[in-house]
Amino acid sequence: MRPQLWRGVLVHVGALIAGLIVLLATLIFSRVVGVDGSFLTREPQVALDGKLYAGALSNLGAVIWMLAAVFAFVGWMTASDIDERRMFLAGGVIGSVLLADDFFLLHDWVSGRSQLVEYVMIGSYLVAVVVLVAVYRWQLGWLASAGIVLTLTLLGMSIVLDVFVNDLDQIVEDGFKFLGICTWAATWTLRAHPWTFREPLC
Repeated sequence: MRPQLWRGVLVHVGALIAGLIVLLATLIFSRVVGVDGSFLTREPQVALDGKLYAGALSNLGAVIWMLAAVFAFVGWMTASDIDERRMFLAGGVIGSVLLADDFFLLHDWVSGRSQLVEYVMIGSYLVAVVVLVAVYRWQLGWLASAGIVLTLTLLGMSIVLDVFVNDLDQIVEDGFKFLGICTWAATWTLRAHPWTFREPLC
């Protein structure tokens, strides 16, 4: 069997093993928290007997976070310059952490226990992104750097509205966050485009 074919087989076997590990972890977690396994495997709308369109924008936001992370990791795997690879890896890791926080409501869960820890979490995200731009500003280019700054501004507006302004419609706060997710995804999608390795678009 050709080496390329063996690699393909190993990738699929690895994916199946990873999936089985996740399923096993889900089963164990359901036993630990004392809920039926189907409560964790079904869609939230079905498990909670809600409308099928409940949380539609939030779900779409998670998909876009994931898209940005995928493009960043693809850039990490395909870029030839070592500094560019490190930049893409950092962007992919940070984006994945933001995805996990948003999708699993991590900082909301923490805020119910300690607001200080929540602020530390949000502050650490901010610091990580600022360091990313500062360290890799030459690899990012001016347009990608501006896109990340715009992302921080939009996400920051969402946080400010959440903390200090509570009399606005929820869609305003969530709208700023969604727009921030979109600009983050646009930045990494554009930056990871194969053309950018020859003649940077941003």
